[in-house]
Amino acid sequence: MARKTIKVADVVGFVNDELARVNSTVEGRQAMMLLAERVLHEAGCYKGFFHLSDLDLPKEVKPGIRYYDNGGVNDEHKFDDTDQTRVQYFI
Repeated sequence: MARKTIKVADVVGFVNDELARVNSTVEGRQAMMLLAERVLHEAGCYKGFFHLSDLDLPKEVKPGIRYYDNGGVNDEHKFDDTDQTRVQYFI
């Protein structure tokens, strides 16, 4: 069997696209997160992630963190009614 390589950035870019996709499922995003974290850790280049906010996603999508119109994050409520699978990994 021929051995091929793939760029870590390409895999993580694909995962990030899927994590932001409107019609993805929580279970699908959880699987994508496992894939990204495994690839990034194995390659020794894990740099963390950030939550996609209500400013990054359409209104019908539950965000990973909430920003408010008052000019920033309301620390007390920023994770209220959010989806912790709405993240993006640093590449």
